[in-house]
Amino acid sequence: MRHWRTGTIGMCVGGLAVAFNATADLVDSPIITFDCNGESAFDADGRPGFLPGQWIFEGDCYGSNFQHSYEIAAIVDPVLDFNFSWTNTTLQTQSYLFTFSLNGIDDWNGDILYSALFNATVHDNNGNGATLGSSSGLALFTGIVDGVPLLNLANSPFSLVTAPGGSATTGDLTGSGASSIGYHSSLTVRLSFTLSAGDSVGFDGDWTVNPVPAPGALALMALAGCSNRSRRRR
Repeated sequence: MRHWRTGTIGMCVGGLAVAFNATADLVDSPIITFDCNGESAFDADGRPGFLPGQWIFEGDCYGSNFQHSYEIAAIVDPVLDFNFSWTNTTLQTQSYLFTFSLNGIDDWNGDILYSALFNATVHDNNGNGATLGSSSGLALFTGIVDGVPLLNLANSPFSLVTAPGGSATTGDLTGSGASSIGYHSSLTVRLSFTLSAGDSVGFDGDWTVNPVPAPGALALMALAGCSNRSRRRR
C-alpha cells in the first residue's frame, strides 16, 4: 500500500501532553492516539478524520478546569489551521497554555516566509461580564518553527472585556515576516491566555510557512505558469 506522508501532531493542554501519531495514506485514515485526562477524542462518527493532503482532527475533551472543543487541520504545505471553543468550568479566573505541533515536516534549508491570522472572541456565560487576557508575559498567539518563536499576535499585556451578557472580539489580527532558518522538524502554535470564571472563548486562525525558492527555481516556475495554491479558510 502506498504511503505518502508521515508525521505527528502533538498537543499540550495546561501541562497535559496529548499526542496524535498520524501516518497518512491515500486510502486509510491515519493512526491517531489522543488522551485528554483519560477521555477519548473520537466522537460517534469516528472523527478525527482524514482528507487527502491534510489531516483533520476534531472532537471534545474535558479537564479539571476546562471544557474544550477543537478542530485542527494540519496541511502539508506546511500549515496549521485551527478553530477552538474553550470554557473555564471553575469559579475562578484560570490561566491556560495550549500548544499543538505538526511534526515530521520535510526539510527546507533556505529562506522562508511565514504568516498568521488569529481571531479571539470571548463570551460572558454568567451575566457578570467576561475577560480574556494574556498570561505569564506571553502573547495570546505565538507561531513557532523548530522551537524558535517567530511571530506574536496580541502581545502581553492584553485584555479583552465584555459587558454583562455580551461578547467581544479582537477581529482578525495578522502578521508576517521572513527568516533564514528554514524548517526541519516542526511547525507549532502556542496559545497562552487567562479566562474569567465560567466564561468561554473561541479561537480561530492559522500559521503558515512557505519556502522561498532560489531565483533559478522561480524563473522555471514562471515559465511553467505555476502559481501558489490559494487556501480557503473555513
